Order: sequence, then structure tokens, then C-alpha cells
Amino acid sequence: MEGNYSCHDERGTLLQSIKLRLGHPPNFVRVSCRVPNHMKIYCSWVQTKTTHLPTLYRTSYSVNKGREVEPCEQEHIGVNECMISNPPFWTSKFLVNITEINPLGSNSTIIQIDAHELLKPYPPEDFRVLQVEGQPTQLLVQWSCPSSWPAEILSAFPLTFSLRYRPIGSSYWSTLETEDNTSLKIMDALVGHLHQIQIRAQDALINHSQWSEWSHVVEARPWIEPLEEPTEEPMDFSFPFFNLSFPVRTTDKSPDSSFHQNGSLGLLILLGLFAAVMVSVLLTIITLLRVRQRKHYITIFIYFFFFLLRCGSLYLAILFISPYSNFT
Repeated sequence: MEGNYSCHDERGTLLQSIKLRLGHPPNFVRVSCRVPNHMKIYCSWVQTKTTHLPTLYRTSYSVNKGREVEPCEQEHIGVNECMISNPPFWTSKFLVNITEINPLGSNSTIIQIDAHELLKPYPPEDFRVLQVEGQPTQLLVQWSCPSSWPAEILSAFPLTFSLRYRPIGSSYWSTLETEDNTSLKIMDALVGHLHQIQIRAQDALINHSQWSEWSHVVEARPWIEPLEEPTEEPMDFSFPFFNLSFPVRTTDKSPDSSFHQNGSLGLLILLGLFAAVMVSVLLTIITLLRVRQRKHYITIFIYFFFFLLRCGSLYLAILFISPYSNFT
């Protein structure tokens, strides 16, 4: 019987214990196979009943109704998987035999597989999406063949690629297909929108084979025309219809401009001083007249004031004209 067993002394002290489990004879196993290319078939299995006994597995495959038996190679001990290398091309039907062996006996599980129906490449690799310069509705998609599909078999067994894409936010995919190419151009991308793109592969010659899983999602946006920064142009203040420049007549002798400016400045200073003197004289005369209250002196002083004013004006005029007398 299965259970825990123990030994005790006369006093009831535990001396030793052991757990016994019953072993079971081998049972059927559950087998599954995958075919990543035409050169290899991988089959794996799991027990349907635990035997609790050391177990070995003998694996093989056969074609032509079991008349030709070949080993299914187990590459790693303890891993329940075997590989069929270079299966014959003239048939797709195989019998896979997994025999479980333990001390209580052996049991064989035999399944039939169709390699063409199980053929399923890995997803394409090096998947990338590029913008097309100057084309706001195009995207260039590039990829590499799956690692499970060696280059040496690509010429004999080409692949078909299916591409799907959509703008982010849309629930509908658009699809494109190509054969023997590793690039494809999307021509109707939505201008200015971010798109999601995926790709998968299938054997081009066997229509009932399986598509690979979709590749990872790549997001890309079509080319957008860059905005030109506004440039400030210098303002033209010239008048095209009017010529505001005037001709200047030159003579053999022209006065020195610096001398003219200095003379004008001196003239202004003299005029200011003369005006101040005249005002002071006038105020003095008026004050004296009020004090003395002699009216007959008013006329005399007024004439005298205007006489001085005329003399000063004549003198200043002579000073103003004299610098130019040398240039006549």
C-alpha cells in the first residue's frame, strides 16, 4: 500500500520513517509536432500519467506505412523533444513513434502527421519602416527572411509575405502581399497620421501550409513637409516713381562747410549777447524814467535805443557776410 511507514522502540520513540509510493507502468503520452521549414521537424511530448519511476523514451519515425523506420534524434537528455532531420521530400505523411519505458514495462504512442499542414515559418526579422522623402502618403517597409528559413532553401522554397497596416485609432487593417521580395511600399498612407504595421510569412508553393505569427508592431508616420520659417525682408523706403535726388551744381570755388558752420555758430552767439545787452539797456532806461518822471526824456531815449539796435544789426550783418567775401 502507498503511504508513510515508521519504526518505534519499546518506549514509542521514533526510530525511522519512510514514504512509499507505488510505481505505475508506462502510459500513453501527448505528442505535438512543429515544422519551421522543409529541413527539420520537431516533436515533443508530455506524460498523461506520472509513473513515479525512472523513465526512458525511444523515439522514431517512419514513412511508407511504417516499412522504413528512422530515428527521431533526441539532442538533450531529460528534454522531451526529438528532431527529424532532412525528411524525404516526396511525401508529407509521417508516423511518429514515442515509446515510454520504465521498470514496469513499455508503451508506444504512434501519431500520424502531415508535414505540409504543420509547416509554419518563424515571423520575418529585422522589420523596419522608413519614410519616403517628398511623399506624404507613402511608407517603405523592409524586412529579412525568418531565421528558420535558411538562404540555401529559399530559391527552392520561396516565401510569400503578407503586410497589414492601419492608422492608429482605426480598427480596420489594409493588407498587401508580395513574393520573393523583402521590401514593399505602402502607397495610400493617411497623411500626417501614425500607422501600425505588421508582417508575416508563408510557404509560397504550399497553400495549405500555415502562416507564421505576426511580427511585432512597428509604428511609423509618413513624410511631412517641413514648415518654412518666415524670413524678414528689409523694407525698401525708396519711391520707384519719384526721384527724390536733386542735382547739385558745383563751382570752382565753394565755401568750406566746416568754416560756414563755425561762422553761423559764432553769429548766433553774438546775436544772443547783443539782444541781452539791448534788453538790459532798455530796462535801465525805463527804470530811470519812472524815477525822474520826466516825460521829455522818453522820446530821446527811445530814439537812442533804436539807434543802437540798428547799429548792432548792421555790425552783425557785416560779420555774417564777411566769411563769404573771400569766395566771390
